[in-house]
Formats: sequence, C-alpha cells, structure tokens
Amino acid sequence: MGINVKRARQALRSAGAPRAALCGMAWPFGRERRLRALIRRRLTVLEAKNAVVDFLFRTQKPLAEFRLFTLDRVETVLHDPEKRKVTIGLSPSREVIEDELRSRYRVDAGVVLEQALAELVAEGAVLQVPGKLVMSNDDVYLAVQKRRPHYEVAELNRLVCEGTDYAARLRHRAHVREITDRGRSYEV
Repeated sequence: MGINVKRARQALRSAGAPRAALCGMAWPFGRERRLRALIRRRLTVLEAKNAVVDFLFRTQKPLAEFRLFTLDRVETVLHDPEKRKVTIGLSPSREVIEDELRSRYRVDAGVVLEQALAELVAEGAVLQVPGKLVMSNDDVYLAVQKRRPHYEVAELNRLVCEGTDYAARLRHRAHVREITDRGRSYEV
C-alpha cells in the first residue's frame, strides 16, 4: 500500500503547501511519485523555516527591547547611533544565514532558503530590511520578536517514511521476482 493520498493532501494543506501544487494531485498517473516529491520539498522548506527562526530569534534576542515590529520602527531605531550599531551588528544577510544553516543545522540552502525566507517575510515573522537602510549591498533580516513561530514537520516526516518503506518493498519484490525468473526460459 502506498501513501494515503487524502491524508497526504491534508498534511500538505496544513503545512502551507501552495494550492496550485495540490490541484495537480487530481491526475492519477504518477500521482504517488509527484506527491512524494511535493512532501519532501515542503518538508525541507519547513525545516529551513524552523532553522532560520531558531537562528534569528537566538542571535537577535538583545534586539527585543527595541520592539522592531515594522520597517518604520526599524528606521526610527536606526537613527539612534547606539541602537544602530547593535541592530546592524546583529542583522545577518542572506549569505550569513545560508552559511549558518549549512554549518550548524545541516540544512541545504539555495532555492529552499529563498522560499523559506520569502514565506517568513510574508507571514510577518521576519522583516526584510533593505540594504540601503543599513548601508549595505545586501538586504538583512530581523526577527519580529513578539511571537516565535514553529512549523510542525512530524506528519510530513511520517509520510516520507511511509513512502520510502513502500518503495523499499517494491524494490525487494522486483529483486525476488528477478531471482525467481532467472532460470526460466519462457515469459510468464
């Protein structure tokens, strides 16, 4: 038995998968393969989001007293020289975040990190501060310290494991059939 499509769609919907990607699951041919790929992709994005949130909230804890909830508030804080120095010092660029995720969390970056950062900015959990405000060539990211989001990945992990178990059983079955058919001189 393969992946339960209804359960997988529900898990993906609750994990924030794009609606357009779920509509593609209506076509039955190759559905399980596409579904497994979508689950793995969504799982890596959620893991990257959790890692980014953990990194930013941990390193930017001293900025909580500045109450940086909006870009307007960030601009006013950057006018104070003392607060500016602390804020700029604790504001990582995308490259710094990528290096940190790769070294500490073993999260592969690239497109996954781009999507994770875009979703975090869209949700309002992270602010993307334009580089011109901090006199940098790159945008920097600040955690909105009023709430720390956590993205649940347990159900997607279970679905990935189920899919791998099923694939392993199919490979084993094909291997046994190959061994059995090896001595036969006719097709069945």
